[in-house]
Amino acid sequence: MARTDPAKASTCVASEFAGRSDGWPGLQKAYGFTLPKSSVATLAEGAIYDAIGKGKPCDFGEVATTDGRIKALGLTSIPDDKKFFPVYNPALTLRDSVYKDHPAIEKIMNPIAAALSDSVLQTLNGEVDIKGEEATDVAQKWLQSKGFIGE
Repeated sequence: MARTDPAKASTCVASEFAGRSDGWPGLQKAYGFTLPKSSVATLAEGAIYDAIGKGKPCDFGEVATTDGRIKALGLTSIPDDKKFFPVYNPALTLRDSVYKDHPAIEKIMNPIAAALSDSVLQTLNGEVDIKGEEATDVAQKWLQSKGFIGE
């Protein structure tokens, strides 16, 4: 749609994304389209989800694929088949000295990291952001349900 009828591809982006070469300008270049300025709205990042859900002022928007509002609002993520965006998956970060003293951390954390797909993260984030549950409670329940920790 962005190439065939750019005026109908209304898009919402956050102000930071709008001007970055690894944001809106780079995305248009990588995918070979240009939208008229009248088809691009700059909104606060959090407001983009509701705007897409309502189709006003946009039908497309910049979002995080792990955000719980995607599923809750019935939105669909479009795959980045050109691999324009870097992968921003969550990762355990710790001091090198801690890792050297406790190398078993890797054996414990790798299966947990592997189980945290975009879909799982959407669901877990939705429980916090949409249902209002405490993040620590959601994490503990999920870790227990997967057998990573005991009750």
